[in-house]
Amino acid sequence: MSGRKKILKVVVFLLFMFSLLFVLGSGNKGADEEKEITLTVAVLSGVHKDPFLATAPKFQALHPEVTINVVEYPFSNIYEKLMLEATSHSGAIDIFELANGWVPDFAEGNFILPLDDYFKEKDPWLDDIFPAFKGLMKYNNKYYVLLLDGDVFMTYIRKDLFENPKEKAAFKKKYGYELKMPETWDQFADMSEFFVRDTDGDGENDLFGSAFMLGRIHGAFTFMQFLHSYGGSYFDPDTMKPGINSTEAMSGYKMIERLLKSGSPDGAAWNYTEMHNAFLLGDIAMMVEWNEATFEIWEESRVKDKILYGPAPGVMIGGKLHRPALQAWGWCVAISSDSKNPDMAYEYLHFNASPKVSLEDFAIPINGLEPWRASHFSDEAIELWSELTPAAPDMLDAMKESGKNGVSDLRIPGMFEYYDAVAIEFGLALTGQKDPQDALDSAAEEWVKITDRRGKENQKRAYRAIFAK
Repeated sequence: MSGRKKILKVVVFLLFMFSLLFVLGSGNKGADEEKEITLTVAVLSGVHKDPFLATAPKFQALHPEVTINVVEYPFSNIYEKLMLEATSHSGAIDIFELANGWVPDFAEGNFILPLDDYFKEKDPWLDDIFPAFKGLMKYNNKYYVLLLDGDVFMTYIRKDLFENPKEKAAFKKKYGYELKMPETWDQFADMSEFFVRDTDGDGENDLFGSAFMLGRIHGAFTFMQFLHSYGGSYFDPDTMKPGINSTEAMSGYKMIERLLKSGSPDGAAWNYTEMHNAFLLGDIAMMVEWNEATFEIWEESRVKDKILYGPAPGVMIGGKLHRPALQAWGWCVAISSDSKNPDMAYEYLHFNASPKVSLEDFAIPINGLEPWRASHFSDEAIELWSELTPAAPDMLDAMKESGKNGVSDLRIPGMFEYYDAVAIEFGLALTGQKDPQDALDSAAEEWVKITDRRGKENQKRAYRAIFAK
């Protein structure tokens, strides 16, 4: 073989090897790029992004190929934005933050993934979750979400008033029993009436007994709390006849009317913000609302270190104290059915939901997300919360007791459509524009229409599943 041919063969061989190395190198580069994953999490704007931003670096230390991208939507249109994203099937969002009441709408549309198989493969410490809260993770007997939030109603009373010896003596003289954390709504009403007074001598009352969320935005939640307190229910599970105009519902309504008389003159229009601010400023002695610690940690609070906490009051039924607490609203997280990386999305949610991480980063009061695991009430949790307020042991104990007695919102498709129908008629009754029974009857009629429009059998199945064991 001539020297020229040998040289040519060597050149051809070298070119082949360089080409092979280039192809292999390109393939490896593509594989590396494929490993790079971005998880986009859509959340309520404000403090709700903070837990995700806090956990992202910790998760990325375990999964360096993952980038966590958090996008925010304002409260005014987060539902519409998330539903638009879901129906467009763009796959731009991997994880939705949802209010618990929205889960049926997203599950019915197959917009979020059921998590049962994920749970079987990698248990999210289900045994550490209170049964009442575990139920909020399901829709139609399938798991769809992991929790962020343990929202439940509980009682707040002014310690500086309730533990004052003069107040205690005066109350016992007038009502014949001790002034203390109320166990029943009748006791709550007595105490609310007792504390209405003019404290500055100008001839007008400036301290009121209690306040509630009664306006269009949150009034339905208050109504539902009283419905359950008096032994009522949303529907008859066999016929889907509404229970919101029942005898129990009317008993609850009458108690609300009684309590309104010892509240602020404009209290019938108050929603969360007005009630919250009134208590913060020391204008009311008592209230029942979501479990939160803001009154202890806000600098402008005039009731800091002056609060006692307890479960929501109840009613004696059949010789026993019936004391349910509404699990109103609450937040959770779900995986979009259009996520390009659902397995990694579950890894991230599982990481965040762990007892350790959720305690450190999710169940801190300033984030506005409340405890929902049994371990969130441990000695470690009390120590953590005590760094924020010395009221932590009392507050956490009340949250725990309320959580054990939690009763779910109406978590069926169209929940907020049902609730708004109640809020409208409830408001007309409270403001004297309509007879209370007529108003609740009208709301019940609207519920029947909503149920029929959405499919009675489907709604019945979803409703029964709420209370399935």
